[in-house]
Amino acid sequence: MKPASLEFLIIDDHALFSEGAALMLERRFPGSKVRTAPDGPGGLKCLRQYPSVALVLLDVRLGQTHGFDVLELLRKTKPSLPVVVVSSLEERPLMAEALARGASAFIPKSSPPERLCRELRRVLASPPPAEPAPASEEAPPAPNPVGAPRKARTLGLTARQQEVLRLVIQGLANKEIADRMALSPNTVRVHVADIFRVLGARSRSEAATKAQSLGWSRNA
Repeated sequence: MKPASLEFLIIDDHALFSEGAALMLERRFPGSKVRTAPDGPGGLKCLRQYPSVALVLLDVRLGQTHGFDVLELLRKTKPSLPVVVVSSLEERPLMAEALARGASAFIPKSSPPERLCRELRRVLASPPPAEPAPASEEAPPAPNPVGAPRKARTLGLTARQQEVLRLVIQGLANKEIADRMALSPNTVRVHVADIFRVLGARSRSEAATKAQSLGWSRNA
């Protein structure tokens, strides 16, 4: 693919990062065009308007929407389009989850421009992602995380967030959850904030109560 034909799309709700990354890409990929969107719906709209986009840079956190939800939509609507997840969080479980959900790569936002561009060139030179296999009516349902009842799927939480919620219900503080899950306290705070938003809760006790009303067990 000739550099002049490259088009990128950055989906990130932080304009400072989007604009800075766009300038960097246009400088490092001469002749390229970089488009930006602040959220998932805006990104999908941009892809419909500009179908020649060759690669998407997607942030994990997008205001009221989790980036992994947008990643799944992109994989369904544009299965051959490579999506590179970027995040200020650098936890290995988060990286593994992004790749398991179909991301072509995971790049921390703290990475130097050289690494980012090297990874993007590698992804662009690789075969397109395989299309998701159609679900079989006879296929058994995927198991829920430990302690998460089937009802919990309707919350829209990631597997990592469901595990954090299970520990919140058990009364563990953020530091205890961080130690138990081998995460940084900052990552746990981010997950807890997302859980509060999804549940419409303002405190840990309220989040635990609402989750238990949906079938979550304190002793699971």
